Amino acid sequence: MKEQTDYPLILSVPQIAEIMQCSEYLAKNLMTTKGFPLVRMGIGGKIKRVGRDSFFKWLQFYQDQQMQQFEVQSW
Repeated sequence: MKEQTDYPLILSVPQIAEIMQCSEYLAKNLMTTKGFPLVRMGIGGKIKRVGRDSFFKWLQFYQDQQMQQFEVQSW
């Protein structure tokens, strides 16, 4: 399994899909969610990328939120 630092500083859709272990279609949809640290590039912003460190911080925040919801529901 790759470590966070094994990935380039800027992640593409296939790399997000690899990390999340999902399809590229789902990765593209994930990148449109509110709060996702998306960076649009190119003419019209058609190229979607995300900073590696920003992505992993976002992912950790999302996981923490899920755990808090689980703990509240467990009571």
